[in-house]
Amino acid sequence: MNAPIEEKQLTIKIPVYVSELVETTNDIFGPVTYQKMVSQIKDKIDKYNSFSEPIVISRKNKVSEKVIETIIPIEVEILDRKSLLIQYTSYTTNYNDGFFEKDSRIKLTRDAKFGSTNHFMLLCPYIKNSAFTTTSHWIILIYEDPNKESADIITTAKVLLNKVIQIKVKNIKLNSAIEAIKKAGVIENAIVRITTVDTDPDNDGTLFRTHLVGSRTTIISEKEYRNLPPESAIALIGIEGTMRNYYRAVKKLFLSEKKEIKVTQVFKEENNNSITQTVEEIYNTKSIISEYELENSLYDSTFVLQKLTPVLIEYLGQVNER
Repeated sequence: MNAPIEEKQLTIKIPVYVSELVETTNDIFGPVTYQKMVSQIKDKIDKYNSFSEPIVISRKNKVSEKVIETIIPIEVEILDRKSLLIQYTSYTTNYNDGFFEKDSRIKLTRDAKFGSTNHFMLLCPYIKNSAFTTTSHWIILIYEDPNKESADIITTAKVLLNKVIQIKVKNIKLNSAIEAIKKAGVIENAIVRITTVDTDPDNDGTLFRTHLVGSRTTIISEKEYRNLPPESAIALIGIEGTMRNYYRAVKKLFLSEKKEIKVTQVFKEENNNSITQTVEEIYNTKSIISEYELENSLYDSTFVLQKLTPVLIEYLGQVNER
């Protein structure tokens, strides 16, 4: 008798971000409410869909462009609060090379579009009221389905948040990150990825120098650490590589199975020879799906909410315990 074939399982990643805090003074219209926050976002999306040109995301030294098109806001209720499930269309265009093939091969041209109507994120409002003021922010859950590249999903979602909804993902202070690292104790896992670009044609013994009109050397290195003591993890943040024309270091410190500190340091020669640094606190979680769900349910809005809601409940539980 043949053993039953195990059904393949895949993972949906669900990173959680928070927006910057907004403090408002209570007026004659009363304090901020969940419904007011959701309605404001829906109004911005409706305005974008009706009057605005699609957002185009260009990348340096790349011809192809990413475009954010139609955005669909779906009002939902989770834990007795109004929230917003956002579905949007994104595609890549302006190709100079490539093809699509099904029954026959079709060459991709500059007006060709390659994308998806199925990008999702959940926005949940969080409010703290006092007698005279209200402090509020958004909890943002991004649906990283296995059919798409994670980095592309995150970048596109942040552009949409910033350009359409005027929400900025919160960057924390380095001191707060250091305190979180100390509190976590031993850092089980850390990954450092460094990219340097050198465009100086005079830095080596290049042949045929009199004919050389351009030079570009890109070096990418990635190192992974395990069981770092907190003082070593903190030192790792401050370590700088060799400054070239361009330098970018992404340092991810996993404080627990789900909590991550991400430090991004960028040096550009044209930016006054200074390093810009951003520090993010990210809550990561995953949800297992079956091959059947992948084929039949992955982009059903009810299914998406079923996957996102437990993560939101868990995150809110942690926030309320602080």
